[in-house]
Amino acid sequence: MEITVGDAGEWYFDFWKEHYDQMHFFLPQKSDADIIEKWRDEHNEATRRIVLENNPPSVAELEGMDEETRMEFAESAYSSINNSLQLSKNISDVMNITMFEYFGDSSIFIYASNLLEDDALSRLGDQEKLSPEKDRVVSEYMEKGEFKTKTYILKSPENGRKYLYVLVPIAENGKLLCLIGGDFPWADFRDSTLDGLLRYEANAIVFRIAAILFLVILLYLTVVKPIKTMQSEIREYMGSKKSEDVVKGLQNLSGRGDEIGGLASDMTALSLEIDDYCEKISLYAKNKATMDAELNVATKIQADALPKDFPERKEFDLYASMNLALEVGGDFYDFFMIDDDHLALVIADVSDKGIPAALFMMLTKTIIEAFSTMDGSVIHPAEIFNKVNDRLNLNNEVCMFTTAWMGILTISTGEIKAVNAGHEFPAVLRKEENEQPAFELYRAKHSLPLALYPGVEYTAEDLRLKKGDVLFVYTDGVTEAGSPTEELFGEERLVSAL
Repeated sequence: MEITVGDAGEWYFDFWKEHYDQMHFFLPQKSDADIIEKWRDEHNEATRRIVLENNPPSVAELEGMDEETRMEFAESAYSSINNSLQLSKNISDVMNITMFEYFGDSSIFIYASNLLEDDALSRLGDQEKLSPEKDRVVSEYMEKGEFKTKTYILKSPENGRKYLYVLVPIAENGKLLCLIGGDFPWADFRDSTLDGLLRYEANAIVFRIAAILFLVILLYLTVVKPIKTMQSEIREYMGSKKSEDVVKGLQNLSGRGDEIGGLASDMTALSLEIDDYCEKISLYAKNKATMDAELNVATKIQADALPKDFPERKEFDLYASMNLALEVGGDFYDFFMIDDDHLALVIADVSDKGIPAALFMMLTKTIIEAFSTMDGSVIHPAEIFNKVNDRLNLNNEVCMFTTAWMGILTISTGEIKAVNAGHEFPAVLRKEENEQPAFELYRAKHSLPLALYPGVEYTAEDLRLKKGDVLFVYTDGVTEAGSPTEELFGEERLVSAL
């Protein structure tokens, strides 16, 4: 441990040593009231700053003072230290303390002490020789150059008694200024300490036992018993599912203003909430059973609305299928003969999913087929979509729309008049044009989806199929299928799979 004395500590110690024969300070044992009062009046400012305000001047301030003021501050600082040593003597008559500087030849320069010699205190400027025992301790301490408090048990050569001897360094900025040595009779210290500890421990043990018993009883009455009551009520509730029994059983505890009362109130509220939740679950289960039955019917209606009877013709092969993400959805396909030489093909994808999409899908499918066969003549799919789009925009307050592709195949020529309303690109395989035929996306210009805006003029994207060619149309349920890592299937994989 290093005890520091402030930024001006080294200055004070040097000043005291150089001017000890000029300094005036009072010693309570040897001064009368008049001397003390006069000294205090002269040192009023210095004493106030150093003792009362703990605001001693810096070295620069001290050097800037006149000689008389500088002496007053030095004397006041020294008096404060000297009085502290006398106070320790008043507390314990057997505690001897000396603040000194060691010269290395068994000589010491005394700064302050509470030792009495011939009815006079050892004071600033006195020089003495150390006893052989203490001289050895101090010498070894200085040789090691340590600034740490050291404690020893020494035997006095004069009376043979043992003393507890303590050395405390006073240092500033790594420089040793002086040492404080204090001794205390070891027997007195040991006996008073042991007696005090024994009395303290005996009283503490009795007190602890009584406190523990009191706490055990208190904990049982205020915590354990109420918790057991709550545990019993909860177990009964688990069997009966009657929250009113819990409310009645915990009503006394719920009125308490502590954590136990709060817990009982929470458990009461929780049981009521569970009962309410169970009622809602039961009602939901009934409603869900009804909804499931209705959804099964809706699924069957939607499936039945899609064509399953394929035209029995030798000029072409036709196949279609649909797998729903939910019970019902907005994707659909359609095909129908307009006349003996014209086959209409439709595939579409309504925005959103579920029942709203299924209803809009049925509406779209019906309108497309109606406008395609209205007057018995074959018109271009682009003209059909112009009419379908305007019809779907009427009263479309939910703002649903659908992407769609439609083609009308002239069976005798292989020509397909087609239109694409924001739908995926068809894939076409040209058998005769390639030695190793492969599917390619037919990237014709898109038009806007149906029901997005009224008055849209849809454009044609006609193509011709030859013998052996294949046309594949699909919805984004294929290309946007996700892997476990959320990677989309995509157009490239689609073409590769085809």
